Amino acid sequence: MKIYMVRHGMPVGAEKGRRYLGVTDEPLCKEGKMQAEAAGQLLSQLEPSGKIRIVSSTLTRSIQTAKIINEHLGCDFIEIDDELREIDLGEWDGRYAEDISREFPEEYDARGKDLWNHRTPGGETFAETGARFRDALYEIVKWSGNDEVIVVVSHAGAINAGLSLMTDLTFEEMRAFRLPYAGIIAVQGNADDAGGLRAKIEKTYF
Repeated sequence: MKIYMVRHGMPVGAEKGRRYLGVTDEPLCKEGKMQAEAAGQLLSQLEPSGKIRIVSSTLTRSIQTAKIINEHLGCDFIEIDDELREIDLGEWDGRYAEDISREFPEEYDARGKDLWNHRTPGGETFAETGARFRDALYEIVKWSGNDEVIVVVSHAGAINAGLSLMTDLTFEEMRAFRLPYAGIIAVQGNADDAGGLRAKIEKTYF
């Protein structure tokens, strides 16, 4: 089954520096809306006909991106799935990396040494994020027709973590793609009766 993993467009505040924007709910900035528009145009060219299903995370920046994309795809509705949300970074969520590294230098360094398993105060790990993303996508694929194309609008961290569990690539290898705002990763995904989901990356569009 063809699946397009789409990262949301640039949110408000991203231009000010590297931000730990997990579940903090920011809307798209003007540039982010333009990026989503470009993604929608590209997807309409890649899939000019056929049955398309759009599923978005519950965060505003993803929903806005999905709505702009759908202006080009014309689906009857957009599905919303909270399990596709970005990693919850707890007390660090919404803050800029520069401030965190200055206030919590030891914890910041520890996170960099084991990003997959590290849990920020009150937050979750990328391992947990990837597992819920994978499980949510399994249900989406399981209940989709073989002739359907799925467009998933989510977040860089969640997409990278989920795909690292569904492909032969590690989390660090997925992060090396540096998925940009409104970037698209096309994959082939197959769900089995045992609850597993395997995916193969076909092409990237960014």
